Amino acid sequence: EEEYVRKYPYSSVGSNVIGFCTSDNTGSWGIENYYNSSLNGVTGRRYGYFDADLNLVKTVKPATNGNTIVSSIDVNIQGILEQHMKKFLKDVGALNMGCIIMNPNNGEIYAMASNKQYDLNNPRDLTGFYPQKKIDKMSDKDKMDALSKIWRNFCISDAYEPGSTFKPFTVCA
Repeated sequence: EEEYVRKYPYSSVGSNVIGFCTSDNTGSWGIENYYNSSLNGVTGRRYGYFDADLNLVKTVKPATNGNTIVSSIDVNIQGILEQHMKKFLKDVGALNMGCIIMNPNNGEIYAMASNKQYDLNNPRDLTGFYPQKKIDKMSDKDKMDALSKIWRNFCISDAYEPGSTFKPFTVCA
């Protein structure tokens, strides 16, 4: 049987928005999770049985491709945003960081990023975030907690009260 696997050509670009798939093509996190039923196709099947005269009666159900999802995320803007966020984190530092670039005229989101990007083709790889010695000492629960923190999209998953950060918008209004 052919194995159908979703591949991500841009590796980590947009990882917090896109999400990823498990080994059985079930979407986890992000767009992959939300639109999983639309993205997954139907596996084809071929089966048969022998009738009363011992003739083989074959039935073929063809495979159906899943749908394609088109978002307003622009890969170029997303890549530039992530580069600037990495530079800011290196130069200034921050515990957590999120940024959204949106068109105010129609609400389209062109880029959304959190401070931790992961490789969509290998989302369970912790080596970019922790030293190997520390990973080896982690229990399975610790590894899952670490992965959940990496996969989490700070822009939409965490609650943050705007408070004083919203005052400039009030002044502009």
